[in-house]
Amino acid sequence: MHGPRLRSHAIKLNKKVRRLGLKIALSARAAEGKGLNVYSILLHDSLVMSRDAVDRIVERMHTPINR
Repeated sequence: MHGPRLRSHAIKLNKKVRRLGLKIALSARAAEGKGLNVYSILLHDSLVMSRDAVDRIVERMHTPINR
């Protein structure tokens, strides 16, 4: 009854707050001119991008890799 109790100290965020954080992080990356990495894309279930960003990614996928 009076022994140690396990409890989580994790902070829970609302979906709206998490989405806003992701939006800010992606906007900051775009402002810095840095593309996404595979890990950050796979980390989330959905990804919101502008049509221009999708066109750039498609264009980049069609260009050959220079090694």
